[in-house]
Amino acid sequence: MNANPHPRTVGWFGTTSVAMGGINQSLFLLSALFIGQGAIPGQGSAAVVLLGVGLLLSWMATPGWTELILMYPNRVGGIAATCAEAFRPYSPILANLTGVCYWWGWVPTCGLTALLASSAIQQWYLPWFPVPVMASCIVLIFAVVNLCGVKWVMRLAMPIATASALLAFLSAVVPIFTGCVEWHRAFSFHLTVPFAGWFGQVTSVMAGLYLIGFAAPAFEQAACHVGETIDPKKNVPRAMFASAGLATLYFIVLPIVWLGALGPEALGQELALVLGPTFAPLLGGAAKATAIWFMIFNMLHGPLAALAGASRTLSQLSEDGLLPEFLALRSRTDAPWAATLITAGMSIAFLLIGDPLWLIAAANLTYLIGIAMPNVAVWLLRQNEPLMARPYRAPRGTILLGLFAACAWGITAVLGFQQFGLPTVLVGIAFAYSGAALFAWRKFADRRKAGLPGIARTLHLKLTGAMLLVLALDAAGYLIAVQHVPTENVALVAALEDIFVIVALLTISVGLILPGMIAHAAVEVSKAADQLVQGTLADFTRAMRALAAGDIEAAKARFDLVPVVVHSRDEVGDMAQNFNRLQEEIGRAASGLEGARGGLSQARGALTEMNERLRLELVERIHAQDALREAHEELETRVAERTAELTAEIAHRQQAQDALAERNTQIAVISRQAGMTEIATNVLHNVGNVLNSVNVAANVIADSVRASRITALGEVVALLRAQDGKLAEFLATDERGRLAPELLGRLTDEFRAEQSTLAAEADTLVSHVAHIRDIVAMQQSLATVSGFSEKLAVSELIEDALKLQGASLAKHAVEVAREFGDVPPVVVDRHKTLQILVNLIRNAQQAMVENDGRGKHLTLGISRNKIGGVRITVRDNGVGIPPENLTRIFGHGFSTRKDGHGFGLHSSANAVFEMGGSLVAQSDGPGAGATFTLDLPLGDAAPARTIHLSPPSTP
Repeated sequence: MNANPHPRTVGWFGTTSVAMGGINQSLFLLSALFIGQGAIPGQGSAAVVLLGVGLLLSWMATPGWTELILMYPNRVGGIAATCAEAFRPYSPILANLTGVCYWWGWVPTCGLTALLASSAIQQWYLPWFPVPVMASCIVLIFAVVNLCGVKWVMRLAMPIATASALLAFLSAVVPIFTGCVEWHRAFSFHLTVPFAGWFGQVTSVMAGLYLIGFAAPAFEQAACHVGETIDPKKNVPRAMFASAGLATLYFIVLPIVWLGALGPEALGQELALVLGPTFAPLLGGAAKATAIWFMIFNMLHGPLAALAGASRTLSQLSEDGLLPEFLALRSRTDAPWAATLITAGMSIAFLLIGDPLWLIAAANLTYLIGIAMPNVAVWLLRQNEPLMARPYRAPRGTILLGLFAACAWGITAVLGFQQFGLPTVLVGIAFAYSGAALFAWRKFADRRKAGLPGIARTLHLKLTGAMLLVLALDAAGYLIAVQHVPTENVALVAALEDIFVIVALLTISVGLILPGMIAHAAVEVSKAADQLVQGTLADFTRAMRALAAGDIEAAKARFDLVPVVVHSRDEVGDMAQNFNRLQEEIGRAASGLEGARGGLSQARGALTEMNERLRLELVERIHAQDALREAHEELETRVAERTAELTAEIAHRQQAQDALAERNTQIAVISRQAGMTEIATNVLHNVGNVLNSVNVAANVIADSVRASRITALGEVVALLRAQDGKLAEFLATDERGRLAPELLGRLTDEFRAEQSTLAAEADTLVSHVAHIRDIVAMQQSLATVSGFSEKLAVSELIEDALKLQGASLAKHAVEVAREFGDVPPVVVDRHKTLQILVNLIRNAQQAMVENDGRGKHLTLGISRNKIGGVRITVRDNGVGIPPENLTRIFGHGFSTRKDGHGFGLHSSANAVFEMGGSLVAQSDGPGAGATFTLDLPLGDAAPARTIHLSPPSTP
């Protein structure tokens, strides 16, 4: 049930003031322990010691309580209501038991303190007014104040608490400073026992300590308003420890001072009548009235605190779904009006019957359960939730001290509860079991609201019913046994009563707590199993059907892991853990199914894409072959025409050369030009060599398949024509017989420059022709030899490729480094692999030539790759590859150079793919060089797929 948050309007002083309703419990506890009631003897002056022990136990539990309530800072109702969250993973009935028992422990004291205050007022001021009626009026007035909101409760509590604390301080200090305290009497303690012997002493002490459990309200009452406190992280610990300090004054200092100043006989009477002497040295005649008002102020706190704190416990449990829904109703002032009215009504009912001591003892049984279980809760949270946020962390060891205090309270209940009689035991057990009845009421209403049958045949119901039957049989057996034991054998009767109390308390554990934990675990497993069946397993079924139908996209199975949280270390816990492991396995299966579905879908997409790409590549190759054939035919025609033109030009140049030689002979007769003969002869000789090279290049060009190289021949022809003009000028000048030395020198220099240019262009032409010749040779080899795979050494393949490029590498001063690892031979097509390596080496050489500003270093490496094949790396320090071109360089026709054809890397990549390998390029950018990585499989020797081309015709 979702509830609105509470407005935070309370400070630590107001909370401490309300907690005074628990602090002053020591006043009526002192009277009860000294006086006793009916057949229950008091403990005498030893009651002072028991009050101290009770205070010590509460001090031991306080740090753990503070840690617990601040872990859930938005809740109200105190430590018992907070247990609803702490015990949720274990059992809701356990949380319900703790909260309801805590509430029952406060209800009788609410009426009892109202009775004590009314008795004092009636005795001294309103003798005609009936005490029960006055007490009922006090409870109703405080109920109205609570309905006005917690802020009004604090406003009323603070002046009453201030007056109470001031009077308590005076009652302790005045006798000390006036010397009225007899310290030897203050520390002389006498224990009253019900029967002789050590068992009687133990019984008396335990009975007293059992009631001393009411010392805990002095501490825990300050925790009832955490959700309404301003800055709870700071103010709640202040209120807790301020209340603990005041409790020390009330439970230790006051009883010792009073015992020393008044004596044990006076403390065995009504305190309002005997405390006057403690104020007399200071106030004189007003001391008696002061003592009366001291008791009135302190007793008025009880109803105020009970109505403010206990009613909020019921409201919080209702919001948690553990009590009937109407108890959570709030007024406009955020007051839980339904829970407040029920608390006030039950308090009035108890005070009208006089709130006898046996009823207080019965309520104290439930109260001890309500304050002991939070110590267990905070210990369990430390064990099972160590990483949970803790705004306040109890000091080391104090959690175990709290567990010790809880065990001590449990022992006092077992060994001290029996003294108050069988009716007390039965009423206390009924109070404890009433929470289970209210829980069943809430579950009945929730099931009906959900459209389900109101009563479910659960394991919890069966076990609880069986334990109630055991309790009834045990009570009958106890009565029979007691009736047959002589009444004078008090010790035996007490032992039988102790046995009955132990069995009664065990019925609470075995009849409520254990069945609740088992049922909770079973319900959690059942919910998780139902969700698993309705969700993941159903999805698995649909996914398998979809796979069978070929619908991959519909083959999905969602999985939401909902772990079963059960902290019981037994078969039930093992069942929960096994179910969690089952869920994990199903989760992995669901993940595997999703991965398989994704893989199948991806494989289908990849297969479709590959088919489409192969189809496009096939069409592209067909078009490329047609275009290549047409280009080849066109190139042959253009080469033939160009060769004829070049032959005519060469003949014309030869004639000019002959004429120039004849002219040089005539010039030789002139003595002052004697040296020019040798120069002219050298010029004509060099031109003749170039023309011879051009003639040879023209013959080789007939083998070329690239029309782009013809441009270089055109440039040579143009240079020759320019040279022809110079020769004409030379001959014309000579014919006139006026060839000056200056003109001859200028012509010589120009001839030399033209000769250098012509030599460079011829070298370029030779390089291009050699490149084309290599390509044509490889293509002829591939075209004439049927491709097959053979086992080859990788290092030999690389050395063969270097030999083919050896001249070009030497010309450009390329340093070659070899990093050859020990690798096995590969089974590849020799000619294709050689072509790939030559293309990669030539590509690296061209990149380094373009980056001519530094030395040229080419590194060839051989190693094993991660998948068992052979890796060849070609690394250069050339111009590098821009990032945007890394994914394009293997594309058809892609080139970054104006004279590049763009087919080398594309054809290499296709050849690698056909052999089952891969080719990858890497570069850090322009100027950083490039690395080509060629991965080849080891494979088995087998015929390879080869595209057969017609060899080019040889002119």
